[in-house]
Amino acid sequence: MTNNLIQIKQAYEKLWGNSISEFA
Repeated sequence: MTNNLIQIKQAYEKLWGNSISEFA
């Protein structure tokens, strides 16, 4: 995974909180 995708993933985790884990 590229650094860019990692940054996007981290940004979503901040916005969605634990909810992202349900979809990941």
